[in-house]
Amino acid sequence: MQIINELLVIVTTILVSGSIVTFMLPHIVLLSLKKKLLDPFNERKIHTKVTSRLGGVSFFVSIFISLLLVVSFSNILGLVQIDITNRFTLEICAIFILYIVGLSDDLSGVIYRKKFIFQIFTAILIITSGTYIHNLNGLFGVFTIPEYVGIPLTILLIVFITNALNLIDGLDGLASSLSIMALAVYGILFFMCNKSIDMLIAFATVGALIPFLYANLTRVKKRASTKIIMGDSGALVIGLILSIMMIKLWGIEPTESDIIPSTYFHVMAFTMILVPCLDVLRVVLHRAKSNQPLFLPDKNHFHHKLIALGCTHHQSLVLILAINVFFILLNTVLTNKLPIIYITIIDIVIWTILHILITKKLKN
Repeated sequence: MQIINELLVIVTTILVSGSIVTFMLPHIVLLSLKKKLLDPFNERKIHTKVTSRLGGVSFFVSIFISLLLVVSFSNILGLVQIDITNRFTLEICAIFILYIVGLSDDLSGVIYRKKFIFQIFTAILIITSGTYIHNLNGLFGVFTIPEYVGIPLTILLIVFITNALNLIDGLDGLASSLSIMALAVYGILFFMCNKSIDMLIAFATVGALIPFLYANLTRVKKRASTKIIMGDSGALVIGLILSIMMIKLWGIEPTESDIIPSTYFHVMAFTMILVPCLDVLRVVLHRAKSNQPLFLPDKNHFHHKLIALGCTHHQSLVLILAINVFFILLNTVLTNKLPIIYITIIDIVIWTILHILITKKLKN
């Protein structure tokens, strides 16, 4: 009976969050057209249609409202007892701060230095809530680490993952579909170890992203030619949520799950964000090698290369998602066979070889 109640709460969370986004998107498009809040055309942009950049405005609203409604009614009806802790409150505050920063950037522009300052501040809030890396789980042969190592490492991870999602948001449906896959897996794994509030945050975000993904790949209105992207107000929020989920899953203890080994949680924690993180890391290293600004937008991302090879936008999207699924399946098989450090090395080698082959084909 308890499992049925939890599944009911999950489905309700997804439906409430998705319904709010579905309601908001057409109004956001109309406002964007009326106030000319549109994404500018330039040589780096892939889209060629009039595009609203305010899709992410609906994300925080839908996630926050759905969480409050579902948690309240779940407690009132006695379905699943979910406590709103100080940790949850600080996480919501951190997400809201980046939401405001992203919205400001979408409306008038915010220089990247200020974005980094706010990202570091939100990372500190997350650490204050008690969420930070305190164990490397055997990565590099290291397990427990002191706070003076774990805290800076956590700040670095939060800022990097948040920006990784923002930087790959250059192809219709890419950031949102990768995020849906990651958050759905995170939600299922939190469900398995009875982390109710983390499970609901993950599924509330999935609910917000599903109608946006449909609108992003098609159109908000059938007769409208206006497309919509999530913008910084969405990318920063989703990136921060992904980083929080990843760090929490990485910190799962062996005693917290009776169903599957804790090692699988640790492997899936980084596997689900592997593609965007490796892509951004490669791009940043390439810019550093070429003495270019590290954070200046360019057309050197993986999806840009696929399009240069002749793939359509949808073909590029499907191929990247297939690669993501490949890493998930591969790492699932390797979890009980190899230590985490070897799994990580194998993933990096495969990704590197893939890029070498694509680059060689482009040169030819």
